[in-house]
This record gives sequence, structure tokens and C-alpha cells, in this order.
Amino acid sequence: MEVSSPTPQTPQSDWQWNLWAGVLPILAMSPMLLYEAAALWSREYLRFFPLAIVWVAVLVGLQLRTSRGTTRPARRWSAIAMLAVGCSLYAYSVWIFSPRLAHLAAVLVFCAWALGRFGEKHWIEPVVWTAGLATASLLPWGWDQGILRGLLYISTWGTTATLDALAIPYVQNGSLIETRGLKLFTAEVCGGIGNFFSFATFSILLSATLRTSMLVTLKSLGLVVVWSVLADYLKMLTILLLQEFSGRDLTTGKDYQILGIMVILFVLLMIWQSLRFFTRVFAPIPVGDAEVGPAYAALNRMFCWPNAFPFENLEPKDDYEKARFRAAKEKREAELRGAPALNWRQSSLAVWSVRLSAIVCLVAMVFPIQSLGKQGLGGLSFGRSALEPEQIAKFGNVDVFPMTLSGGWQRIGQERTLRSHRSESGEHSFAWRYQAGERQLTASNDLPLQGWHDPIAQRERLGWKVLRSRTLTVDNWPWCEGVLENEFGGRTYVFYTLLELSGEPYVRLPEYLAPPTTLEDVPVEIAAANAQAENAATYQFEVVSEAAEALSPIELDELRSTFLNLRALTRQFPQ
Repeated sequence: MEVSSPTPQTPQSDWQWNLWAGVLPILAMSPMLLYEAAALWSREYLRFFPLAIVWVAVLVGLQLRTSRGTTRPARRWSAIAMLAVGCSLYAYSVWIFSPRLAHLAAVLVFCAWALGRFGEKHWIEPVVWTAGLATASLLPWGWDQGILRGLLYISTWGTTATLDALAIPYVQNGSLIETRGLKLFTAEVCGGIGNFFSFATFSILLSATLRTSMLVTLKSLGLVVVWSVLADYLKMLTILLLQEFSGRDLTTGKDYQILGIMVILFVLLMIWQSLRFFTRVFAPIPVGDAEVGPAYAALNRMFCWPNAFPFENLEPKDDYEKARFRAAKEKREAELRGAPALNWRQSSLAVWSVRLSAIVCLVAMVFPIQSLGKQGLGGLSFGRSALEPEQIAKFGNVDVFPMTLSGGWQRIGQERTLRSHRSESGEHSFAWRYQAGERQLTASNDLPLQGWHDPIAQRERLGWKVLRSRTLTVDNWPWCEGVLENEFGGRTYVFYTLLELSGEPYVRLPEYLAPPTTLEDVPVEIAAANAQAENAATYQFEVVSEAAEALSPIELDELRSTFLNLRALTRQFPQ
């Protein structure tokens, strides 16, 4: 991807650009990026982002000494404009305290710096580096999780089709596949860093490392969808077949880890082979006939863009074509020599545009630093909390909930369930069972969780139909209720709320549950606390009651009242 510059930049200009367009803005964004790093690490499927950052840093570092800043005016001004947009976006992200927006601003600033610093490279190469960083980010409105669920649905369909072909009996409810000896929650076994986003990042950065053409890069990236589906399919099918024919459970322990590593390595190998395959398929075509030379030259440019195809500088053997070739070459060289050059340090407008952009970031940096200073780094949650056995045992205290409840409910039992640490419902569950006549209800504590957990949406993914659900808030403590129906017409009534591990109500509703709000001037300290609370360690209190038929309004009100009474008591568990 070599592009010659009309005149080289001076080392001083490069040093100044590195400082004002690179180091200072990224340094100023680091406090907000800490919040974003905590949010990314809390999603297992995005925990590969440090590897992506290191890979890009190595790519850039290996080429930094031999590169020179661009002197092409259009490219330099484009880089300055992108820098100004990124820094302005960062200032706005601090005002509304949005770490996700600050992440986007940092990506734009990196792209702007690289466009201005690596002048000898085609503009698309820094953009590809930036794309490798952008794939390791949260998408708005939950699109990232929607993409993963869509791909998992395809993998699950393929797995069940294979079980049908092998005549293996099973029952499927949404993302749950149950065979004679195993209940497989597909979302749990197919989680982790081996997913579409990590594979897409690998494909992009491997293409940048090998300097493949854009056509090869896009073709290989498109195949990542296939490899991601295949990875989940292989993992689920291997677990189910080994359980069916050998009775071996691969869903836990080292066996599961080894299986996951083998599947990831297989997919990475397939991505590498895809790059090699498309590189061979779209290799430049040698031109032997002068009459078809222009057509093949256009095809070669498309195959090799933005690289120069290897036959471009070979002189034709035909005398007429040779004369045309030399004339075109001299014209291109003359255009390069006469191209306007811009040393940004000699333009006061460029210098102050860059400096003011960096200064805006440095000024905005003060507010998140104050917030971190007041709340401390300990408030950042990087993944689920690791609880001591004594802490966990408190949430199963038998003395908190009474033996009898209003409405004639009598406690008939208590049980503790230990789930996989990957379970989205939490590793530990304590349940109390009550009965009134022929009706039963179960009250449970599930922990540890991170942020808000929606058991209604979780049941919907397992095949339940949500008839209605709503969110209510009493005394600034939100809770949700829903009515679900299974395929046989049975009803399940779900009431739930979340609390912090200290016993305080958890009030940070996700966007799809929260009522619409207007943008208000919220103090940075409060906004920062809210951002930290999105990933806070929590536990869920839930009341579930099943019924063969729909409950009457009176029965539903009684059930809701029972939930609210128990909800008030559940704050005592952490004490």
C-alpha cells in the first residue's frame, strides 16, 4: 500500500503531530475509557478487546520509525477535521457522561492520527486498523447481543436438524435442548470470547498484517459469519453426541475449556485459509495480448486495490504500447512532482485547529478525573463479583421469610441450586416454596449478577410466549411483572426486582424497560455514579407461580401483594 509523498515531512512535524493529535487526546480520554473498559469486560463476548489493542499497537509500532507524515493537503485537512470531530464528540460524551460515546471518540481520534502520520500508506490502511478496534465495542440498542442471538439461532437449528438425521430423541424449547441425559442451554455453552466479534476482529487485523487487497479482506470478513455459526454448531453437537453415546458431560470443567480452545483454533485456522484462498483466486492476471491489456489492467486494479499490482511497471513488448506506457509513466511522475504539498506546521490554521482539539479534551478530562477521585477505582466492576462462601450463605438464611404468608400460603420446602458460573441467571440460587391449596409459588434469590437481569426475556428465549409484561416503580424501587404461556397453554406469573449486594434497591433500568426521559443537565458526579451502577454487582429476587388457567384479577392482586411483602424482607439477606 505504498503511496509516495511529494515532499517528506520533517521529524519535528511528525513529533508535534504525535503529541497533539495522538498522545494528548488519548491520554485525556483515558478516564472515560476506564468506564468503557469495565463495561466491555463485563460482556464475556468482548473480553478480547485488549488483544485487539495490542495487535494494532504492534502493527503501528513496527512501521512508525520508517513512516513520514502526509503532505497531501486533502488528506491532512481530512485528518484534522476528523480529529476535531473526535475531540468534540469526547467533550459531549463527558457532558452526558457516556463512556460508549467516548469510546467512539477515541476510535475517531486514532484514525485521524494514523491518517496524518502514515503519509506513505494508502488512506484505507489506517481505516482498516481502526475497523479492527471498532469491532471490539458495544453496539447501540443491544444490536451486538441481537447479532449473537441470531447466529446462535441458526446454529441451534443446524444442531437439532443433525439430531433428527441421527434419530437422537430430544426436546427443544427455544435455546434449550434436552436429551435423555443432558439439558443444554445453548447460550451458556456458546458464550465466551469465541464469537462473531472476536473472529471478525481477527479477520480484519490478519488482513492488515498480511496487507491483502480490500476485495480479499471483505470476502474473508463475509465468511466470518459462516465460521461463527460453524463454531457454535460444532461445540453444541460435540457435547450432545458425546453425552448420548458415551455419557460424558463436556459442559463443565477442563473438558469444556479444551473443547472451546479447539473450536476457536479451528475457526482461526479457517479464517487464515480463507485469506490464502481468496488471495490466490483474486491474484493479478498476466497480460500477454496488447489488445486486451486495458481490460485486464482494470481487472487487476480491482483485484489488488489499494495495493499496486505487480505487472503495472512492466513495459509491454509491442513498440506502440511501449511508447504509450512510457508517456503515461512520465505524466504520472510529473503530476507527483507538481502536486501541492502541505507542511501542517507552516499553517497557523492547521496548527491551532490541532492544538485546540487537544486542549478541549484536556479540559474535559478534569470532570471524569474528579469523579474517579471521589468514587475510587474500586467502584468499577470488571465482570461479576467473586463472593466468599460466608457472603453467599447469607442469601439462604431460612429465618428471613416466614413459614406462613397472607393468603393462606404455607412454606413446604427450601432448596439451593448451584449452576454453571457461565449461567446468565447467576451461579447460586436459593428458593423457598409455598403452597395454598392446589396453587404453589416459588420465591428465590439468584446471585451474583451484574447490572440488570431480565428473567422474563430469558424465559422468552427458552420458548415461552410473553402475553404481557410491565415495569412499575414504588418508592424509587423498580420491579417488573409478566405473564407467560407455554406451548400447552399453561400460565406462569413472574414478579422480580434487583438489589445491590448491600441490600439497597437497584434502580438502573435498561433502556428498553425505562420510561422515555428528556436530556437533563445532570451533575457529572451523579452521571458517573449511574455509569458505574450499570455494571454493579447485584442479586435478583423473584416470585414465580404457575397455573393451568389464567388467574382472576383478585388472585393476581393477592400474588402481587405477596411479592411486595417478600420484597421488603429480602433486603435483610446481606445483613
